[in-house]
Amino acid sequence: MTLVFSVLPVVALDTSYMVQSVAMSAASFTILFMRVKVDFRSLLWCTVGGVPGIVFGLEGVAPRLTPSYTKMYFVVIWFAFAFSLYLLNRNHGRPVFGKVYDFDRGAIGILGLRIKWKALVLMGFGFVGGIFTAMTGSGIDICAFSALTLLFRVSEKVATPTSVILMAANSCVGFTYRQLAMGGVEEDAWSFFAVSVPLAVIFAPMGSLLGSHLHRPWLQGDDDGKMDNEDPAHLVPTSGAILVGGAAFFKLMEVAGMRLQDVQERRLKQGPGALQLASGAVRADASASSGSVTSTGTDDAEVQCLHC
Repeated sequence: MTLVFSVLPVVALDTSYMVQSVAMSAASFTILFMRVKVDFRSLLWCTVGGVPGIVFGLEGVAPRLTPSYTKMYFVVIWFAFAFSLYLLNRNHGRPVFGKVYDFDRGAIGILGLRIKWKALVLMGFGFVGGIFTAMTGSGIDICAFSALTLLFRVSEKVATPTSVILMAANSCVGFTYRQLAMGGVEEDAWSFFAVSVPLAVIFAPMGSLLGSHLHRPWLQGDDDGKMDNEDPAHLVPTSGAILVGGAAFFKLMEVAGMRLQDVQERRLKQGPGALQLASGAVRADASASSGSVTSTGTDDAEVQCLHC
């Protein structure tokens, strides 16, 4: 809207919240109705971090950035993520999980409370994603997706519907906060909403339906954009620095995810007695070509092969 139709960024932001509140909710209903696998625990903890992130971003971050900086910074950060995800998926034989595996293992004491470290990580990514959502109308879904796929090795076929439901919930939060706490959304946003929502509520569920039948390599994407020439002497080097720093950060996530996966695979080979899971454990079949999974309990923590 801002690049092609020269719509004011604040109007585009409000329109994004409004349309996604309806379209993503429709897509979420389709996901739940079709019983597509979703990691609800990750969904909960990302939302716990995302709600205050959106509020903080709307009040303290978004008003301080000009449109050109907002657009360019968003593009370079997620381009770095897309590059890291591409490198990750070059390993075609890697196992992936049906949810954040061994979630209950390990807790950190904070203010007298024992909180699982994986929950804290998801909350942190949710908070950062909430800030990006406040800036551009989207971001918490990609933050959650990056944490689930790069760090926790969750299958893209699970991470994608999880991020869709997450974006639906947080879009509703953003729209509600803009409408009730910040004086209401822009008037022009209602006109764009009336034009866009009839198509969005049809094609968003169709996208969810199509995505549930695609293999994992199809569920990878990239963002693109162009920058305004506002203060290019400062915008270009800072964007380049963020691109390099973001690529390094996501690469570190990938390496940490590989080490965490090695630990989890060793526990799987030791048998169900080595894991303290509420619903049992699962052992991956040693043959990657067969793509089969041998269960020692329920399939909540299943390990999948790329060819499944």
